[in-house]
Parts: sequence; C-alpha cells; structure tokens
Amino acid sequence: QTNFTSDLDISVDTEWLGGVKSADYGILFRAARPRGAYGFGIAAGGKYVVGEWGEDWEAAPDKLIDWTASSVINKEGKNTLRVITSGSLFEFYINGVMVNSITDATLTEGMITLYVGEIQEVAFDNLEVRVIEDGQPLLKPVSK
Repeated sequence: QTNFTSDLDISVDTEWLGGVKSADYGILFRAARPRGAYGFGIAAGGKYVVGEWGEDWEAAPDKLIDWTASSVINKEGKNTLRVITSGSLFEFYINGVMVNSITDATLTEGMITLYVGEIQEVAFDNLEVRVIEDGQPLLKPVSK
C-alpha cells in the first residue's frame, strides 16, 4: 500500500507456467485508484507492451507502446522485467536489455503491483523496488 512519489528502479523475475500465450503479465506502476496506472508486460509468445489505464479500470488500457516482438524474451520461460522512472521518462528492460523508453507525464505517483492478464499461470519472484534519490544517476545494466 506504499504510494511512491519518487523516481524508482523496479525489477521482478517472472516465469510463465501456462495458459494464454498472447496475454500479458508484468508490472503496474504509478497505480492509484481512480486515476489510473502504467503497465509494462510481456507475453509468453515473445512480445511486450506498455499501457496506461485511466479512471475506468475495467476498460482496456491505451497502448503507449503497442505489442512489439523482441528476441530478448524467453518465450514460455523465465524473464526479468525492469522499469526505471525518471520524472516523465520511463525505460523498459527485459533480461538486462533496454527494449524501449517513453515520456508521459499523466501520472506522477502511485503504488506498484504485479498483474496477470486473462487465463494464465505466472510465478513472480525477487521483486525489488529501489528509490532513486535526486541527483543520483540512473542505474543501468550494460547491454549489447
């Protein structure tokens, strides 16, 4: 129930165990009812998506980054998801590789939660949330 107002470095290990391969699962951040939330998710079929939920949580989210195939996703397997927020800039990582980034200033604070869409079974482990202090450089992994 922590409402984060600072910039964050969020990561979680995932493992897809079965179900709908085209449905997403991942991290919701800056989530606050009724205002909305951002979500970064992957699907077992090998794609990722970034969405923004508005006040109507039952409606489909607006896609800030539409479904995008990525070879860094371990299809039907284990993956590590990471989101780094810096003001209105968001960076998205899968298995240590930055796959995309966006700028959006709609939501400035909120909670973090994990989500699983549609009918699938997903395990989450090692959720880590680090507060990025003002002036601290973003912690970025080395990627090729």
